[in-house]
Amino acid sequence: MDISFSREPDNTFIVRLGGNWNIVDGLPSSEQLQKQIGSTPFPERVAFDTRELGAWDSSLLTFLIKLTNFCRGKSVPISYQGLPEGVARLIDLASAVPEKEDARKESGRAPFLSRVGETTLEAVKSAGEVPASGDLSARTGVASKQENPEEMMRVLDEMAEALRRREEQLRVSEAKYRLLVEQIPAVTYTAVLDVQSTTTYISPQIESLLGYRQSEWLTDPNLWLNSICLEDRPRVLEALAQTQATGKPLDCEYRMIRSSGSLVWVRDEAVVVRDGDHQSPYLHGIMRDITERKDFEHSLEQLNRSLRKTVEGTILAMSFTVESRDPYTAGHQKRVSDIALAIAENMDLSREEMEGIRVGGLIHDMGKIAVPAEILSKPGRLNEHEFALIKDHAQTGFDILKSIELPWPVAQIAYQHHERLDGSGYPRNLKGDEIIMEARIIAVADVIEAMASHRPYRPALGLDKALEEIHINRGVLFDAEAVDACLKLFKEKNYTLEI
Repeated sequence: MDISFSREPDNTFIVRLGGNWNIVDGLPSSEQLQKQIGSTPFPERVAFDTRELGAWDSSLLTFLIKLTNFCRGKSVPISYQGLPEGVARLIDLASAVPEKEDARKESGRAPFLSRVGETTLEAVKSAGEVPASGDLSARTGVASKQENPEEMMRVLDEMAEALRRREEQLRVSEAKYRLLVEQIPAVTYTAVLDVQSTTTYISPQIESLLGYRQSEWLTDPNLWLNSICLEDRPRVLEALAQTQATGKPLDCEYRMIRSSGSLVWVRDEAVVVRDGDHQSPYLHGIMRDITERKDFEHSLEQLNRSLRKTVEGTILAMSFTVESRDPYTAGHQKRVSDIALAIAENMDLSREEMEGIRVGGLIHDMGKIAVPAEILSKPGRLNEHEFALIKDHAQTGFDILKSIELPWPVAQIAYQHHERLDGSGYPRNLKGDEIIMEARIIAVADVIEAMASHRPYRPALGLDKALEEIHINRGVLFDAEAVDACLKLFKEKNYTLEI
């Protein structure tokens, strides 16, 4: 008996068997060959080449059954070259029957696997795979041990019973799995992981989801791709390519076209599976109808858009109400809002933070609605009492806005925009990080706009004077990061302040 092996470039491990195999010469050890098969890297598949075999008996089958059982345990695909189809099939079935160690020890009988080898040979000969004339030695062309028909019948009965139980377990398991799959209120599928995503199984729910029968879906390899809405197709193919490249699960929401022409939103979730029965990885997934959820999200988005418009209109109305009492400062809050928003953009704040600063800037002087108009427009210097009333506008603005539920800290912006880092501001003499970032940005923008604009009690001081003021007091009165962003805005980005 001859054994040789080699590893091909595609990582296939080939075992070549030749010469005469018989029990008289003894059963060769399979352990050494198992070590060769299991060496690094582990092969993608194992092929047994028996085309150079001479005469053989059950020793060959026992040897192949052991190696097949070893490969099966490692989930490595196996193929046979040169063996009759029935022989290969029986070897595959026999390798699925476990070794009954306890029973063997108790009875003292020969190893079950060896007995299966002899029985397999008999079954093959009975099926006509090997000439069935004469005794075992005549039929195999070599001498063998004396046959024991009673022993062979017992082994055959054991093997047949084990295979029958296995087939029954598989049948029951398949029935349970199919029942479970077909009761899920979603489409389950198996598809080869390629560009076409060729479907190999799909549950009956595909008909209720898209209007196609199972048979239509399985026989038309282009149906899945053609059913995806044209606008969504590039995004879906990109997600599929990512899954193919990385092996990570697929999770994609897209629109599909029903057989009736209507659209349905689906969520497609799948995992990548690899096993010995597939040449390529495949997807095992589930598609659910999420049209109702998408419709709700769309309605909610429209409602949010409508509410934002309402809030925006209300805020602008409040801003105009305040400024209508003081024509000399008309537009002040809008300009502060614009400058503060530009500063926030330079600071790379989040979209939500920038929106809060924009809105807070529009109504940061809300409290001035409680200040007498004659004080707001007084052309001369304010006395101590009048200035105290002006300073109260921060507290009044907070009191007005604090009860309004908005997604931004606009009440605190109105409350803190006159606070200063060193604690010299009002109304609470807050210091440093006690002042929220939004209020620190509004404070810089407020100073720039106020100094660059005309006031009843003085002419405009000009933009250069305003920039100098915040530069001198950078990190003392005003936030350093906000000052830097403001200076960059005017000196490098040529921001224009329209008074």
